[in-house]
Formats: sequence, structure tokens, C-alpha cells
Amino acid sequence: MGSSHEDLLRPGGSKDAYEFHTRLLAAAQRSGLSLERRLETIGVCSSQMALTLLVFESPFLECRPKKCPPEAYRGPHIQGAQGINCGRHLANHEVEVILFLATFVKMQDLVTSEVNLYSRTSIKQVASIKDLPASPIDLIINCLDCHENPLLREQSWYQSVIDWANQNSSSSS
Repeated sequence: MGSSHEDLLRPGGSKDAYEFHTRLLAAAQRSGLSLERRLETIGVCSSQMALTLLVFESPFLECRPKKCPPEAYRGPHIQGAQGINCGRHLANHEVEVILFLATFVKMQDLVTSEVNLYSRTSIKQVASIKDLPASPIDLIINCLDCHENPLLREQSWYQSVIDWANQNSSSSS
């Protein structure tokens, strides 16, 4: 059976995917994996998927990671911490990553811990849309959404990031 470029493009926000993800993490917790260990596992696995997409020879990736860095956007919740962790692992593979980190009044302790680890890498971190690149990006890792708090989508910074991503993804150019 052959493989197509469409096989690589998979939305990650479906209800079925979220329910499976939740069941999988609950099973890991029952098996004794700490929250930090589960977070690290998700970050490693996500970065491996991202690396596969970044090095795959395909027409929708016209420039390599060093030229068009992946973007990671994250919110102040566990999904945001997972995105930060993924970005850190990508940086460990010498992928240039840019993290959009909006200013939040309150973040979960796990997110703060991941931000501290992330800041020890050479990864660029920005807090304003104007500081994001104007050129197309190879890969966007969106960790803004949180099933537990859909109100984040109503924030002006959230919509600005989504608009920027829709305009600057390499697949839309």
C-alpha cells in the first residue's frame, strides 16, 4: 500500500482523539506513571512525529527546519506544557523552534516548570504576534486549546495567533 502526502496531515483535535488520549493517560496514571513522566513521554513522542514530518521529502515542505523553524503555541494548561516539552525535545535535535508564549496572570505549576526548562535551551521565545516571522513556517504545533477551558478561544491574543498561523503555514503558501 502506497503513502501519500495527505497521510501525513492529521488533525489532532477530534473528540475521538481526545477521548483516546484521556483514556491512555488515565491508564498510564493507574500504572504508576507520574504527571511529569507522562508529560515527558508526550513531549518525546510528539517531537518524534514532528521530526518525521520535517525530514519527509515532500512538496509541501519546501525549506528545511533550519530555514523555516517550526512554531509552538501554548496555553497556560497541561496541553501547553506538552507543547513546550515537545519544542524542547525538537531543540535537542537541533531544530530551530520559536515558542509563542502569551503573558498569563496564572499558569499551572507544571507549565511554569516546563517554561523554566525551555528557557535553558537556545530556543527563541516571543510574547507578541509582531515578533513572529513573516515568512512561511514548516510546522505549527498548536497547544493553545484546552478541552477543560474553551474560553481561551475568546481571547484576542488567541485569535491573533490563529490568524497569523493560517497566513504563515508553508502549506498555505
